[in-house]
Amino acid sequence: APQTPSMRCHYEVLGVERGATADDIKKAYRKAALRLHPDKNRDDPDATVKFQELTNAHAVLSDPLERRWYDEHRSEILRGRSVGEAGGDGEDGDLVNLWPFFSSACYSGFGDGAGGFYAVYGDAFEGLAAQERTMADSYDEGSDGVADFEAPPFGGPGSDDEEVRAFYSFWSNFVSSLSFAWEDVYDERDAPNRYVRRKMEAENKKKRAAAKKKFHEQVRSLVAFVKKRDRRVLRAAAERAAERQQKAAAAEERKKRQKAAAAEAREEFLQEQRQRWEEEAAAGAGGDGGFFRLADESGDEEDILDLNMDLDAEAEGDLMGMGLDDEFGDEGAAAAAAAAAAKGGKKKGKKG
Repeated sequence: APQTPSMRCHYEVLGVERGATADDIKKAYRKAALRLHPDKNRDDPDATVKFQELTNAHAVLSDPLERRWYDEHRSEILRGRSVGEAGGDGEDGDLVNLWPFFSSACYSGFGDGAGGFYAVYGDAFEGLAAQERTMADSYDEGSDGVADFEAPPFGGPGSDDEEVRAFYSFWSNFVSSLSFAWEDVYDERDAPNRYVRRKMEAENKKKRAAAKKKFHEQVRSLVAFVKKRDRRVLRAAAERAAERQQKAAAAEERKKRQKAAAAEAREEFLQEQRQRWEEEAAAGAGGDGGFFRLADESGDEEDILDLNMDLDAEAEGDLMGMGLDDEFGDEGAAAAAAAAAAKGGKKKGKKG
């Protein structure tokens, strides 16, 4: 198992008080980043480690959820304690010590080497899986443990998206099969009577449930901590975002082409209709070159105006038949209504 790393408090790394505001933390990080960046400290062999420590401290304290978890468990994380150490309370029995893994100090880089991110956390979660398999046999009484407990592997830097998703889905919904019997505060065999035994049993169950809940919270918090820093997850998220942008751009371009094609089709239709109307009007008016006469020599103006209105109504019907009203929506309907109103106004004017 990885050794407990030496870790400084995140607040100390950033040089801020524990009650610092989000703005204080941001300013402190920017100032320290300029000072500690490896490019400005090429002669310092620990420059990269120091900068990683700073980056990790900022990542934790700038996230409200991670900061709250860190504040609530700060002493355990800083000690990286395990049961039996000075100051340990033994309440976690022989569980795998997860506290050291809440720090970037436990790994070095994101390669596939022994001390890298993927090797370290792969071993950590395999340790949890092994614990589920072995400790179930250590506490047979009341245990729900299964000897064949299997979990998806953490994988390496080249793992595909499906494998990574399977790992995080499994551990994000992890429920331990251990009984947590070591949390019992009473030996029920010592009960003098049945009533006392029931009281002892109830208190023991309460202690087990509380410890199990705390363990689940710790495991899921570690999963969230690791996932936020996993470059495979970040890479996949960036690829999905780029894909969504491409699809949105393609959809917008397709919409523009469809709109342009519809406009072109409408214009062609209107030109054909205008030509047909002119031909029909010319034939009906006695071949006067395609132009309407407001009145012939007999003075019958209303017949010609009625012909105009009939042709307008026919054109409107043809447009609706082609579905162009649907294509252009309210704009097309408004244009047709305006044309009809204009013709109607002309007719009334002539009559007056």
